[in-house]
Amino acid sequence: MRAALIKQSHEVSVVSVEDPTPGPREVVVDVAACGICGTDLHILEGEFAPSLPIVPGHEFAGVVVATGTDVTELAEGQRVAVDPSLYCSECHYCRLGRGNLCERWNAIGVSMPGGAAEFAVAPVANCRNVPPGLTRGRDRPQDPGHPLGGGRSRAGRRAHLRLDGDLSCPQHS
Repeated sequence: MRAALIKQSHEVSVVSVEDPTPGPREVVVDVAACGICGTDLHILEGEFAPSLPIVPGHEFAGVVVATGTDVTELAEGQRVAVDPSLYCSECHYCRLGRGNLCERWNAIGVSMPGGAAEFAVAPVANCRNVPPGLTRGRDRPQDPGHPLGGGRSRAGRRAHLRLDGDLSCPQHS
């Protein structure tokens, strides 16, 4: 499959990678939409420290195309939006219900491959059904913590990625 890959700071390209396979409690999502936001730009610019290389894209939605052996909550063909946050559920803060302060926080598209690809893997617990009346393309996830919403960076710049090889991101002023 095709995926955007941040190889190192300031270096991103569209490459071919192996199709993902789900673990027992995971699903594979055929990505319909993926936002590129300030976090992705910080990773690209070397200002955020995940392990590189990484397939970015923590804001994505699509259709379930494969399920793990222990998944009963979702079926192939269901449309989902994916919550990228991966909490340990064991640390002090997680046990208090404060996953946003998780001591071992990780995220899809930050510490494991994300949605800037044709397909992405996500834990079933992180998938939210997209309502049937929501038209395709309007199910793009939004980053509620970002003042400009998903897909925009600090100054309102937009980054555009097509997996046929075109990547454009306006330069900082």
